[in-house]
Amino acid sequence: MQIFNAGLRTWTKRGQEQEEAKQQFIEALKVLETELGEKVYFGGNDTISMVDLVLISYYPWFHSWETIGGFSLEDHTPKLMGWARRCLTRPAISKSLPDPLKILDRVTQIIKIHEFFYGY
Repeated sequence: MQIFNAGLRTWTKRGQEQEEAKQQFIEALKVLETELGEKVYFGGNDTISMVDLVLISYYPWFHSWETIGGFSLEDHTPKLMGWARRCLTRPAISKSLPDPLKILDRVTQIIKIHEFFYGY
């Protein structure tokens, strides 16, 4: 949940608070990248584990966090992004995830509503 909450703050905060949220988000992903190490999946080289399944469910949101926050996860966590691409080669996973562009569209709408009511 720490990942999602930090990602959410990259949308709802501005200035220094947004920068801090970006760093918290990236640091949380770096911890996961360290845990992944050189393995193909968190469950090992041939086995997808519960950790893989839970974490990949956040992947469609990454595009929105990067786009709105103005950063690249590939630059900060290349092994983790490689892991995500490997997971997406599995049809059962790729077909079960929402479209990242649709998420970005919805998030952009939510941000506009948030700005209308709360301003920046």
